Amino acid sequence: MLNLLKLFSDGRALLSMFCLMFAAGAPAIGGGEGGEGAAIIPGEEGAPEGGEEGAAEGESTTEAGAAEGAEEDGKPEVKPEVQASKPLIEGDGRTLPNDLRKLVADTKATNPAMAAKIKDLYFGYAGLQNKIKQNFPGGLEEAIKLRDAVEDLAGPEGVEEIANEVTEWRGIDQMLETGNPAIFDTMAKQFPEGLKKLLPTAVEMWADSDPDGHDRHMSGVIIGTLNQNQITGDISRAIDYIEMEAQKSPLVTKALDLIKGALGKVDKIAQFAQSKPKAPERNPGQDAIDQRDRDVKQKETTLFVKELSGDVDGFTNPKIDAELKKLLKGKPITDGAKNVFFTKVRKVVADKLRAQPKFLEKYNALIDARSRDGAYKFLTTRMDPLLFPSLDGKDRGAIEQVFEELYGKATLGSGTKKKVVTPAGKPASGAPAGKVEGWIKVSPDKAPKPDEIDKKRTPFEMGFRKQAILKNGKKVYWGDKVPS
Repeated sequence: MLNLLKLFSDGRALLSMFCLMFAAGAPAIGGGEGGEGAAIIPGEEGAPEGGEEGAAEGESTTEAGAAEGAEEDGKPEVKPEVQASKPLIEGDGRTLPNDLRKLVADTKATNPAMAAKIKDLYFGYAGLQNKIKQNFPGGLEEAIKLRDAVEDLAGPEGVEEIANEVTEWRGIDQMLETGNPAIFDTMAKQFPEGLKKLLPTAVEMWADSDPDGHDRHMSGVIIGTLNQNQITGDISRAIDYIEMEAQKSPLVTKALDLIKGALGKVDKIAQFAQSKPKAPERNPGQDAIDQRDRDVKQKETTLFVKELSGDVDGFTNPKIDAELKKLLKGKPITDGAKNVFFTKVRKVVADKLRAQPKFLEKYNALIDARSRDGAYKFLTTRMDPLLFPSLDGKDRGAIEQVFEELYGKATLGSGTKKKVVTPAGKPASGAPAGKVEGWIKVSPDKAPKPDEIDKKRTPFEMGFRKQAILKNGKKVYWGDKVPS
């Protein structure tokens, strides 16, 4: 978090440069036609006469006039508000928009270097926008608010100090919660005088809250003190000396009985100090009550996750479906195959999410808090970039990855129309039959049984395509797809 905060404190100039370049009418590239930030190329309609020099002179004259007016009035210059222009990044940011593609093509004919720079700027800005969207769903406004909040806390350095203090106090809380005696080492070193004043009060509070534990411990202290000073031994020897006297007066006999009784009480105190406390009484039905509470909580969590999953599927399914149609190039797909495809895509995304640092910790915290909106926003912002190829091309994205696993890379964009199997299980017109390059076509009712298939040579993808290699070495298929 602190590194991210430093980005928005130390990297403000970089962010401002990108924003101004695309929103304030930079001469290289801009937004829609004729609007603020529109592209201005020398020679095109709308370009200022005299090219860049004319534009520069116009700007300097305006600035000078504004400065003189400000000096005469004695008031600081007030800049007019800049109206928000149309968003420059439309679509997913992985391909150039049509109008920008035309601009690049036109510019390339006269200035190839400028055309390349336009593309670099666009994709660089698109990557920046995606990063902002992933970390700040509310956009730059949310990031600026966070930066302002950080600066109110004395800047990133102040936040780092607070974070260190929070970590230290959490460690102290943990020691207090678990009863770790090491807490007193910290207190004795940092607050020696305060500890001395607090301990007597702490002992009294202990006696009120846990009288049995207090008395048991203090009994051990008393016995240890008596033994350390040999008091019990001296009392025992005194009893022996008195008993050696043959003639005892009634008073001496009574004193002897009192001393023996006191020594017996000391023995009982020692036994009490060494004994274990009784286990607290428990309601016989408490176990059933606790189990019922756990069951209710589990059902509530299951229902919450189910509803959340429906929300997230409503976000991801249209994206997966649209991308799948592009990859199929008009080929049909059965509902069963589509369900398998969607399931595998979700699994790939889930595995990538689990691999992200502290993902499960944040996700479980949102589930425990029953924050449906927070969990939805957290999941969708993390999942969206994982569905599609990354801008640098290093990650194909879950959709394309699963498509290649199921249908093979060679079929990507082939455009060959797929023949459909009829409900009766017979191939439609044009479907090949019989032996094709070592593969034997069989009818669906003659599909091999599981115990006839060589599992080691028949991966899951092959079975999904209704193809198999048998233990006897034969290669058969009973679907419409001809094995390649």
